[in-house]
Amino acid sequence: MKQVVIIYAKWPTRGATKTRIGKITGDDFAYELSVRCFDDLIANIKNSENYDIIVGVNSKKEARLFKEKYGLNSLVVPTSRNGTKQEKQSVKFDSIFSILLNEKKYGKALLIPMDVPYLTNEDLNRAFNDLNRSQFVFGPEHNGGVYLIGLRGPFANGVFNGVRWSTENSFIDLTANTQGECVQLHYLEDINEFEDLFKAKDKIELNCPSVYALMTRAIKPATKSREALEVDYENY
Repeated sequence: MKQVVIIYAKWPTRGATKTRIGKITGDDFAYELSVRCFDDLIANIKNSENYDIIVGVNSKKEARLFKEKYGLNSLVVPTSRNGTKQEKQSVKFDSIFSILLNEKKYGKALLIPMDVPYLTNEDLNRAFNDLNRSQFVFGPEHNGGVYLIGLRGPFANGVFNGVRWSTENSFIDLTANTQGECVQLHYLEDINEFEDLFKAKDKIELNCPSVYALMTRAIKPATKSREALEVDYENY
């Protein structure tokens, strides 16, 4: 059975990536962090014979950039013009999984973001194995979001209906749409806020050498206390 991991990604650009972090650190640090997150994620998951890797992007330009730098194929899924932001996200995810599981005939598909760089082959293979006993597998975040969405084909619309994306209700809404017939993975967090770097410091040090090098060079001391942080902006 063919398996695929799709990384939901946006090509990093200064001033338009990791903006919440950029408000504290400046745009250059936020941009560099975004690039390094993707670099480490790809390094962690690329050497597997168990699944293909593609990137989910909004435009052909982004697809070309990811191909040129990383050698990755992309699935271009433009944003719908109709509906609320959350409804557009649901339509986009419907399109992604319909294309992968129905048109391209993958048996299983995992969708992950580009800002969980400490995901490993072991994490993804565990999720694929869980899809042997359930059609759905979700990776929850402590803030109510999700860092992984896994489905087994064939795909039928419905699981993304009414999901309140990017809120504390995202995981709850997804599980409700499956009537509880899903597998829940262990909790992880993506990196959206400056503090997230320190909450995930141990995982970053273990699995993300590029991100960790950025942290140790730019942020002194390495502490979990935001009030005690001193960011060396001069490097950026």
